[in-house]
Amino acid sequence: MAATRAASRSAPQHLQDIVDDPQIMNELSVTVDEVAEEQEILRAGAAGDNIMDPAPPAGGRGHPTLKGSQPGHFTRPTDFSRGEYLRDRPWTKRPLLGPDAATSKETDIFYQTNLDPLKEFRNTSLLFRFVTSMGKIRGRNQTNLTWKNQRRMGKAIRRAKMMGLIPVLSKRRLDDKKSTL
Repeated sequence: MAATRAASRSAPQHLQDIVDDPQIMNELSVTVDEVAEEQEILRAGAAGDNIMDPAPPAGGRGHPTLKGSQPGHFTRPTDFSRGEYLRDRPWTKRPLLGPDAATSKETDIFYQTNLDPLKEFRNTSLLFRFVTSMGKIRGRNQTNLTWKNQRRMGKAIRRAKMMGLIPVLSKRRLDDKKSTL
């Protein structure tokens, strides 16, 4: 009752009428109790299953997105701690760098024919299959070569570029006879 009198002294007249009305005060206390119960449920859910958000959305690179202020979600300061950030972190598989050894041995033309890609640095029509339109060496996930032959093919392409057999910054062939005049 003392809290009610203190509130009524500092509150304006229309709020004083609300404080003096027992029915409104009962509804307000029930609402406060319901909110407290929801907060306890959420705290219990943070220890185990999250009731409000069973599958939190993942951000870039598989990291969890901080929820910030969402309706119906209560954020604690510990939600932003390093331990919470690293907890339940989904482990992502490493990106594929190309086929496995058995598959690459089946699809690698150099491995099947026992050719050395490094000795083919003069064969520009063959080298152009392993170069992008901007002149970059294609990755192993696109060429399907074995690890050894991919390294040797890259060395052959770099050697041909240094000798001027293929252009450095584009895929345009040097032996094109097109005239621009």
